[in-house]
Amino acid sequence: MPIIGLDLTAKRTLESRYDTAKGTPEATKFEIGTLDSRVHGYIKDMATTFTVDPTPGAAQEEVQTSMEQSLVNFTACQFGLRGWSNLKDAEGNDLPFKTRSKALGGKSYQVVSDEVLRQVPGAVLSELAVEILKANDLTDAQGNA
Repeated sequence: MPIIGLDLTAKRTLESRYDTAKGTPEATKFEIGTLDSRVHGYIKDMATTFTVDPTPGAAQEEVQTSMEQSLVNFTACQFGLRGWSNLKDAEGNDLPFKTRSKALGGKSYQVVSDEVLRQVPGAVLSELAVEILKANDLTDAQGNA
């Protein structure tokens, strides 16, 4: 099977495992999209760290990737969220979905505004970021080993 390009218009609806109303009409619903390869690479670069052991004879370097970093999760959600419904602020009011322009690599993107995204709990951002980044994985049929 040939490699299939990313559908950058695709959206999926997710309910958080942390939502006690999950599976009911009262649940918070998040709309997530697919990141283009430029944004995905930018986020992966943010998550990559290099460690060098200065001890003589030690391994040269170690490369680590951590998807639990809060800035990585925030950025993935900022670029990957397309909307939400029934998300409440601290006072119980609907938290509006707001966007702003953000430039990356000479291209302008509409992303979730920091003003509203910073009100989403970190554990939920982490959960959503994992799902957003999964959309860039190859399927087994496409040669994912």
